[in-house]
Amino acid sequence: MPYDQLDTSAWTHLKDLDLADPQYCQPGAIDILINVGLMVSSLQPGLLKGEEGQPAAVNSIFGWLVMGDCGIDIKHSRCRSRNNPSETSKDCYLVSSLSVRENSKQSWDIRNVVSPSTVIPNNNLSCRLGDSSLRNYKECLLVSSVSLDNSIKKFWEVENVVSPNAVTLAKDDLSCENLMGAKYCRNPEGRIVVPLTFDGLQDRPRFSNSREIALKRLLHLEKKFNMNSDFRTAYVNFMDDYLENGHMEEVKAPSSYEGAFYYIPHHGILRPDSVSTPLRTVYDASAKDGHGKSLNDTLLPGPKLQKNIFDLLIRFRWHAVVFTGDIKQMYRQFLVDKQDCDYQRILWRPSPSEPVKDFRLLTVTYGVSCAPYQALWCISKLAQEFIDTAPLGAAVLNRDTYVDDIVSGADSVENAILIRDELIKILTSARLHLRKWTSNDQGFLVDLSDSDLYSEHFRNFEDVHDVSLKILGLLWQPKSDTFSFKTSNVECRCTKRSILSEIVRIFDPLGFLSPVVFLAKYLMQLLWSSGLHWDEDVPEPIAEEWLKLKSQLSCLSSLSIPRRMVLSHDIQIHGFCDASERGYCAIVFCRMVNDDEEIIVRLCCAKSKVSPLRRLSIARLELLADLVASVRHALKDFHYDAKTYACASHGGRDLHGCRVLKRIGQGVSLKVMGLHSKRKRS
Repeated sequence: MPYDQLDTSAWTHLKDLDLADPQYCQPGAIDILINVGLMVSSLQPGLLKGEEGQPAAVNSIFGWLVMGDCGIDIKHSRCRSRNNPSETSKDCYLVSSLSVRENSKQSWDIRNVVSPSTVIPNNNLSCRLGDSSLRNYKECLLVSSVSLDNSIKKFWEVENVVSPNAVTLAKDDLSCENLMGAKYCRNPEGRIVVPLTFDGLQDRPRFSNSREIALKRLLHLEKKFNMNSDFRTAYVNFMDDYLENGHMEEVKAPSSYEGAFYYIPHHGILRPDSVSTPLRTVYDASAKDGHGKSLNDTLLPGPKLQKNIFDLLIRFRWHAVVFTGDIKQMYRQFLVDKQDCDYQRILWRPSPSEPVKDFRLLTVTYGVSCAPYQALWCISKLAQEFIDTAPLGAAVLNRDTYVDDIVSGADSVENAILIRDELIKILTSARLHLRKWTSNDQGFLVDLSDSDLYSEHFRNFEDVHDVSLKILGLLWQPKSDTFSFKTSNVECRCTKRSILSEIVRIFDPLGFLSPVVFLAKYLMQLLWSSGLHWDEDVPEPIAEEWLKLKSQLSCLSSLSIPRRMVLSHDIQIHGFCDASERGYCAIVFCRMVNDDEEIIVRLCCAKSKVSPLRRLSIARLELLADLVASVRHALKDFHYDAKTYACASHGGRDLHGCRVLKRIGQGVSLKVMGLHSKRKRS
C-alpha cells in the first residue's frame, strides 16, 4: 500500500523523521498486520500534523508512523489489471496467524519480519517489539499479498490430486497424540473415555460471563421456536434423547460468573430431506466469553485423521460385493473425561414457562474443535486393539471409514458377511451400533433386522427398482450397481455468484463429469478475469455459453457409470493426458481380459484443471503421474496381478512434441515413477 506512487514534496512536516517505513509512499506489499491493542501499546509521545488533506505522523517504538488523509481518491487509485490496463483490479491478501506463547523456545523481533516470503520455522514464537516484551499477547498476523491471477489459480485447486506422501506430525499434533494415549481408558460398560485436548496449559483455562452469553442465545432460539412449532418439537425431542441416553446431566449453576467452566451456546438446523437426522443441533464452542476467549481457542484440533474420499471410492469400485453401514450417533458414544465436562456446559428448558436449567454434555461434542480428531482417534484405537482377534474387520475399520460411514466390500458375499460380523464385534465392544446396511448383493442383507437396514425395501431388490442412495456424496443404485447423477435447474439472473453456486452443486470426486465441469470452470475463470462484481450481470457472450451449458445439465441424469471397475485381477492401468490453451487433464482406465478372451475397459477416474491466467508451464504429465500414483496408493492393500501400467500423452509445444507411451513396469512391487515434463533450454 498505497496503490499508486504518492507525491510527498509538499509534506514538509514529515522530512527528517525516523520513519517506521521509509518507503511508505511507494506501492508495495503489506509487511505486517498487528492487533489494535498491540498497536496502542506501541505508541509513544509525539504527534505531528500537516495542512488539511495531508497525513499526520505518530511516534511509536517502531519509529514514526504516517497515517491519515493523503489527498487522493482511493476509489480511483487502484492498480491496473495486467491483461487490460483500462480495467482495475483489487489485490487479495492471505492472512496467517502465528501463536505467541510464554514457553516459547524462539524469539523473533517483529521488525525483522518484513518480507512476505519470510519463512517462520516454528509456530511457538515469542514476539518482542524492541525492549518491550509482548509475551502476554496471543497472536500476531503476517500478511502477504497475492496477485489476482494466483487467487484464481488457488480457487481451482480444489480439483487437485493429493499425492500420497508420508505425513509428518507437527509439535502440537504430537502433543495431542501423547495426551490421548495417556488419558484414554474404558469405563465399566466398555465405552471409550477421552480428554479434551487443551493447548498445553499448566492451569485449567478460566472463562468469564459465558453463561450470560449462552442465556441470550437460548432466548433468541426460543423466539425461533415461536415461529416454527415443528422446529420446537424436533429440538425438544433431540434434547430429551440426550438426557434419556445419559449423554448429558443436570448440574447446579455456578456461584460465580467466572471460573474453570464454559457454557456452549447452541442452535439447530432443520434438514427435511434427511431420513435419520431431520434436525442438526450445532454447538458453538467458538463463541467468545466476556474476555473475548472461546473454548476452541484453548484447544488443539489435533492431526487430520480423515480418510481421502478419492481413495475410499476407488477401493469401493474394486470389490465384487460391496456394502455400506453407518455408526449410530458416533460422536455421542465416546465419553469425555469427567474433569473436562464442565467445559461443555449448556443451558436448556423445553418451554419458556419452565426455569432455565444448567446441564453438562458428557460425550464428544460436535462443534468443539477437537471433536473430529477425538472420534476418529477412537475408531483407529479400536482397530488397533482388534488387529489380532478380528483382522479383517479391523483392517476395514482402519482403512474404509469416513467419519461414521463404513464403505467397503469383498470378493464374495461369504467374505463380506465375515467382515461385517467382525465389524459388529469390534464396535459393540465400545457400545457402538452399526446400522443402515446396504449392499449390491441380497445375500448380505438376509440375516439383518429391518431396523438395521438403510430401508426395509432393500430386503428385496424387486421393490427398489431405481432407488438410489448417497455413498460419500455420489448417488449409487444397489440393484443396478451403478453411479448416477441428479441436477436441479434453478432460474435466476446470470451473475458471477449464481454461476458459481450452480457449478459447486456438481459433486464429482472421481472426475466422471470432467468434460462438463471443465467448461463450467473455464467460464467461471473468464468471469474472474473480467473484473465483474459478484452480483453484476455477466457479458452476453459468456451468458449465452453458460445458459447453453445449463440447459444441457439435465442430460446428466441419464448418465450411468458401472460401480465396479475391475472384473478380474489380471489388469492393466492406462493413463492419458492432454492439454490446450484453456486447460489440461488426465484420465485413467482399467483394461482387463476375461475368461472368454474378451477385452473390457472401464473408466477409473479423471481430473481436469483450467490453465492459470498467467502463462505457466502446463504440467500435465505431473498431473497424470499423481493420478496414477493415487490409484496405486488407494489399492495398495489389495493383492492383484498388474502386469503393465501404461501412461500416454499427446504432444504439444509445452512438451516440445513429446509423444509418450511408456511402459512403467510389471508386478505390484514396482512403484509408479514420477513423470516430469522437461523444457529444453535455448
